[in-house]
Amino acid sequence: MFGLLIYFLIFCNSVFSYQQISHSVELLIDHHPDQIETFLIHFQHVFHKKNKGKKHRVKVSNQDILRRHMQQVKAAQSKFETDHLLLLEEYQMKSLWVSNSLRLTCPVSFIEKIFKRNDIRYIQLDSPVYLPKIIESQILEEQEIDKVSEGLKHLRINKLRTSHGLNLLGENTKIGLIDTAFDSDRFNLEQITSKDFTSNKSHLEANTKHGTYSLGILIGSKDGRAHTAIAPKAHIYHAKVFICTACVECWIFF
Repeated sequence: MFGLLIYFLIFCNSVFSYQQISHSVELLIDHHPDQIETFLIHFQHVFHKKNKGKKHRVKVSNQDILRRHMQQVKAAQSKFETDHLLLLEEYQMKSLWVSNSLRLTCPVSFIEKIFKRNDIRYIQLDSPVYLPKIIESQILEEQEIDKVSEGLKHLRINKLRTSHGLNLLGENTKIGLIDTAFDSDRFNLEQITSKDFTSNKSHLEANTKHGTYSLGILIGSKDGRAHTAIAPKAHIYHAKVFICTACVECWIFF
């Protein structure tokens, strides 16, 4: 029985040993340990939120949030940097404090030594991320208007709809949307139940771009583009809560 337990622990260790690294890093460790690559090393959080569930919370400024995050990053990375100080001086290293990560150019063999550390959350290759090609609306022909859009192709919506003979268009589906106001002339209003939760009624239609864009993705507009949406036959329950004219900047900040 004891021998079986030991075998089980060894098996679990071998199965889950690569949980902290990406598949591409795993292949490098197995086949090219002497190769030099650039990695992103993501660290565990060492501080946790306190006072959960309290009814009255103290308002925290943006400066306090930034300061606490910097403390979090310093605490998470300090032990690692101390343990490998001499080696790290030889490698190209840059601290990416926003994501609590290090960008490190080093031999793959070094990653093999460190990836099981308890303070490391995940290691991956530093590789470029490419955005989908932007398609100008002017070059789209009229006969293409009812087909699945380029954005939904990247989400594989067309494959989902055609798999196993299904035609999933969102029928009998209800979707909640919390956003800005929207351009009511662009949509079939029978599909939308909307309520305004903002207090400043003078800004009733101050900003409709974000809400209109979101609804277009979900159900499409009524001018023939419904099939380019995710769920063109769904019913939307829309709540207008944003009146800020700089909503995009707000979303990026948060």
